[in-house]
Amino acid sequence: MLAFYNRLAKRLYGLRPILWALGALAVGAFGSVLFLSDGSINSAYALLSVTILLWTAWLLAVAHSFAESAPMFDPAARIWTRFKAKLKLGLVWAHTLTMTVLFILALVMTIRTIGILLGGYG
Repeated sequence: MLAFYNRLAKRLYGLRPILWALGALAVGAFGSVLFLSDGSINSAYALLSVTILLWTAWLLAVAHSFAESAPMFDPAARIWTRFKAKLKLGLVWAHTLTMTVLFILALVMTIRTIGILLGGYG
């Protein structure tokens, strides 16, 4: 799983300016739906802009967090060095699992948003 996120992050790292621009457009779209409406807020479009912002934030977090390879440790190293490396690797795994859960939540929100936009209730 770490290798997958590392490969994905290396591909996304070059797309950071595009992701930032897409996130800014999503914030702008949310602001326009919220503030420039004629008294009635179209919640479907607000939800769509929030969903796009969620995906861009997740992709940017992956691009920044996993751009470096996972820490390696030398079995012949001193015990304190091995302990620090294993602790760091454990934290990287915890971060990986957290990002996977956030991916699943973003996917569920996207499916619900598409359902609302198509006229159903998600």
